[in-house]
Amino acid sequence: MQQTNSTTYPALETLEPAAQVALQKLAPEARQPGEPAYSRAMEQLAVDAIKGLIVDAVEHANSGHPGGPLSSIDFVYVLFSDYISMSPDPAWLDRDRFVLSGGHMSMLLYSFLHLSGRLSMEDLKRFRQLGSPTQGHPVFRLCPGVETSTGPLGQGFCNGVGMAMAEKLLASAFGPEVVDHRTYVVATDGDFQEGVCHEAAALAGLLELEKLIVFYDSNRIQLASPTSKTMREDVGAQFAAMGWNVIDVADGHDRNALRQALGQARQLRGKPVLIVGHTKIAHDTKKEGTIDSHGMPLGKDVIRDFKERHGHPVDATFWLPRYVYDIFTPRLSEGARAQQVWTERVERFRREHPDRAAEWDLCFSAEGRRLLLERADQAFASVEFTKPKLATRAASGQVMAALAKTVPNLMGGSADLANSTKTDGFEKAVGYFVDGLTPGTWKGRAVHYGVREHAMGSISNGLALHGGLLPYTGTFLAFADYMRPAIRLAAISKIPVTFIFTHDSVLLGEDGETHQPVEQLASLRAIPRTLVIRPADAHECLHAWRLIFSRPADAGPVVLVLSRQDLPVLAETKGRQTDFDKGAYVIHGAGVAKPDIQLLATGSEVSLALEAAKLFEARCAKKARVISVPCMELFRAQPPEVRNAILLPDVGLRLAVEAASAFGWKALTGDSGHEHCLEDFGESAPMEELQKKYGFLPDALADRMARLVG
Repeated sequence: MQQTNSTTYPALETLEPAAQVALQKLAPEARQPGEPAYSRAMEQLAVDAIKGLIVDAVEHANSGHPGGPLSSIDFVYVLFSDYISMSPDPAWLDRDRFVLSGGHMSMLLYSFLHLSGRLSMEDLKRFRQLGSPTQGHPVFRLCPGVETSTGPLGQGFCNGVGMAMAEKLLASAFGPEVVDHRTYVVATDGDFQEGVCHEAAALAGLLELEKLIVFYDSNRIQLASPTSKTMREDVGAQFAAMGWNVIDVADGHDRNALRQALGQARQLRGKPVLIVGHTKIAHDTKKEGTIDSHGMPLGKDVIRDFKERHGHPVDATFWLPRYVYDIFTPRLSEGARAQQVWTERVERFRREHPDRAAEWDLCFSAEGRRLLLERADQAFASVEFTKPKLATRAASGQVMAALAKTVPNLMGGSADLANSTKTDGFEKAVGYFVDGLTPGTWKGRAVHYGVREHAMGSISNGLALHGGLLPYTGTFLAFADYMRPAIRLAAISKIPVTFIFTHDSVLLGEDGETHQPVEQLASLRAIPRTLVIRPADAHECLHAWRLIFSRPADAGPVVLVLSRQDLPVLAETKGRQTDFDKGAYVIHGAGVAKPDIQLLATGSEVSLALEAAKLFEARCAKKARVISVPCMELFRAQPPEVRNAILLPDVGLRLAVEAASAFGWKALTGDSGHEHCLEDFGESAPMEELQKKYGFLPDALADRMARLVG
C-alpha cells in the first residue's frame, strides 16, 4: 500500500463556503491544486478541523481529555492517511493493528474511526453517554475498530507487544503470504511511568519484534503536574538499552518529519521501533502546554478563539469539511484491494497446503472453537491418571502436555515458574518463542516471560485480542495481585485467556504467609465475566480444561486454581463432566432426601469434606451431603430448579469448607450457614502442622459438624 502522502485535493471553488473561508484565512496564497502550498494548507485545514471535532465532542460531553489528542493528532493523521493497512472490513485478519495505549485520549481514536467509516457523527456527539459505543475509554467489542480496551496506563502498550508476538508466531506457522502486518501503538508519558510498560518493553526488545512500532507522545504534561516533577529518565536511551531502535523527532507536530520517521521505522529490521515525538499538549490553543488541558474540557472561550483564528465557523459544532473524508477514502479503497489480493493468496495457500489450511481454519473460522474442542478431546481421551494421589498442578500439567500434540494454537508460559506450575511439559514439547520458531510449523509457542507477572498477563491479553491463539499464563496464586489489572481487562474485553495459578492455599507449607494466598480467591471471584475454577482432583482438572475449550470465544477469561500438594484422585468425580459444568454437584449423600447437614467444598478441601462426612456419619448416626463446588460463577448462573436440586433449600444447616477467606461464601451457605475457612494469614510450617492448627483434618472437621448438628 502507498507509503507517502499522495493525496489529491479538490479545487478551491469546489469546497463548501465555510471551507473556502477557512482555507483563505489559513493560507491566502494557496490557490491551485497540486501546488505544494495548496496541499500543505489543505492538509493543515483537515488536521485543524479534526481538532475542532475532538474539542467539540469533549465540550459537548462536559467531560474528557482534549489536550493529549491535540498533541498526538499529527502522528495519527499521518498514520491513518498514509500508512496503516486497513479495509472497510474491520475483521480483516491481515489488517494492521492500532492501539491507543493512553485510552483517556479516546476522542482521537474515535475521530479517525469516524473518518474510516467505523463510527457515525451521531456516535461522536454521544461521546461518554449512556449506551454509546464511544465510551470515555475505548472498549473492545463495544466499538468497531477498537482493537483493545485501554484505560489503565501501560496496558495497551503491553497488549501491542502481545499482538506483535502473535503476528510473528502466526507468520512463522503459515508464512508471510497470509500473515504480514504491523502493530502500531500510541503511548504517553503516563504509560512509560507504569512499571508494566517497562516489563513488556524489555521482553519486546529481547524477542526482536520488528513489526511493532510505538509512538511516544512526549508532551511533558500529565494530569496533576508537568513530567519534570515525576520523571527524569531518558526514555529513548532506556529503550535503546532494551534492544529497540529509537527515532527522535524534534517537532512531533511536523508531519513531514513524522512521515519520514514512519517510513524509516517500517524499513528497520531486527528490533521494535520507538518514535519519540516531542509535542505540546493542547497544541495551537490558548491552553497549550498547560496542566488544565489534560483532563477537562478546554472551555467555550478557548474553543471559540481556536475557531476564530483558523477561520472555522465559530457557532457550528462538529464541523468537518466534506473533502476531509476523501483523504481517508483512498486508504480504505486500497485496503479493500489489498484484502482481495490477500484473500486470493489465502485460497492459493489452501490449494497448495491443505493440511496447514485446516489448521488455519482451526484458528480463524467460525467453526474454529468446535473444531478445537474435537482436537482437544483427542488429547483428553489419551490422559490417564494412574497414581492414587496427584497434585492438581501436576494433573493440569499432564493434560497440557497432551494438548501440545493436538491443539496447535495453545500458547503461553509461566513467569519463571514453569517447573513449579507444571506447565513445563507443554512448554518443552512446543519449544520457546522466539528461538524455537520454525517456519511452516507451530514450534516456538512457549514464552520465557521471566519474573514479569504483570506484563505476562497484559501480553497474553494482546495474544488473544490479535486472534487465532489461545493464550495461558502461569504463576502462584499469591501473585494474582500483580496480574489483577490484566484479568479485569480480559473480562471487560471478553477474551479467552486462561490464567493458571498454583500453590493455592496456606497448605503449600513452609514458604510462609507471603506466598500463602488467603484473600485472592474471593477477590478473583468478585471480577464479573470471569470463571474461577478450583478443581478437587485430577478428574476435575480434566473437566476444567474441557470446559475451557467448550466455551464461546467471547465468554471471557478463566482462572484455574491448582494445588501444590498431592490430593486423592476421587472415584466420585470421574466422568462427571456434565455435573461439573453446572459449577457444583453432589459427590456424597445424593440419595438422602433430607440430610442433617450439607458440606460445600472446593479444591483440596473436597476430599477432606468426604472423609469428614463419613466420620461424622459413623459417629453420630446422622446424614451428610457433600457438594463439590469447583466454580461458584457457573453454579450461580444455573436455573433455580437446578441449584435447588444440588443445594437443598430446605436444609439450612450448611458448612462451607475452603482453606481461604470466607468472604463470599454466605451467598451459598445462607444466614443459618457456617464457614470453615481462614480469618488471618498463614505462617511458615510443614503442611501437616498447618492442617492441624487451622482444623483442616477429617477428625477436626467431623467434630465441628457434630457440634453444629447438636
